[in-house]
Amino acid sequence: MATAISEVIENEVPGKISAEIAALGLFVGVDLEGLGGYLDECPMLDLHAGETLIGANEPVNSLFLLLDGRLNVHQPPKMEAPNSTIEPGEAFGEVLLFSQEPCQMDVIAAIDSRVMAIKEETLFALINNSDEFTRNFLFMTIQNLRGAEAVARERQQMQERFRRETSTDVITGLHNRRWLDEMLTRQIVRSSKDDEPMCIIMIDIDGYNSFGDVFGEVASEQALYATGQMLQKSCRPTDLLARFDKDRFIAILPDTDSEGAWNAGERIRDAIENHCIEIPGECILPPVTASIGIVEKEAVVGAEKLIALA
Repeated sequence: MATAISEVIENEVPGKISAEIAALGLFVGVDLEGLGGYLDECPMLDLHAGETLIGANEPVNSLFLLLDGRLNVHQPPKMEAPNSTIEPGEAFGEVLLFSQEPCQMDVIAAIDSRVMAIKEETLFALINNSDEFTRNFLFMTIQNLRGAEAVARERQQMQERFRRETSTDVITGLHNRRWLDEMLTRQIVRSSKDDEPMCIIMIDIDGYNSFGDVFGEVASEQALYATGQMLQKSCRPTDLLARFDKDRFIAILPDTDSEGAWNAGERIRDAIENHCIEIPGECILPPVTASIGIVEKEAVVGAEKLIALA
């Protein structure tokens, strides 16, 4: 069970500085005997595996220096894999200590661990009394900041991947219904505000269920994929495409009146009907056909009604 830091047993640093402290990068070149009085004030925290050193939203009032073991850093909600780890000789909390911001992570002992807690007033005393300590501390802080930036970039990339995955149809590679509902509403508002035309095209694959019954599920999915590809080839870069449901697609055409939409619809239908369905490495199947429905937004209307009219 996780244990709050206030509950962790504190063992004071012995008067004679141990080899485990002397070997840390933070104390390289530092006159430890001269600073022994300050270090004697630093508690040692013995954590069992699974115990929490500090939790999310808790204030940080110490620099935590890992002497032995390993700490996992999790961003809530806690996942099985940590966002990062803290290894012996590494520290946590220096930036938060100075910024006075609460911790945004859960720092948990991955295995039995031993941590040295250097409180704020002790840290400043060490900085004021040792140029070597100050140099080491600045170097460590810079390294940790660079690491934090890397973690932040990785987190941003993960969020972007998640955003794409939750807005993309896995079979066709087009946007999905969730994305469509949001984007269509935004385009309707923009069209009304700018007093510009806008049309949507509904593309419905003819006989999709029968096609699947004859050629199988793999062929059905390949027909969907091929339809999506033909949509992308037939439409402008500014047109917005999505798979609406099982066998229907929608194209949003900004700045397009009904005449332009009908021309686009014919291009789409011709492209679909003239493209054979290929199952790589197996066979080539006959093309599918598609029915087209078009509606131009003529007044302020909701997305669902506009789709129904198509």
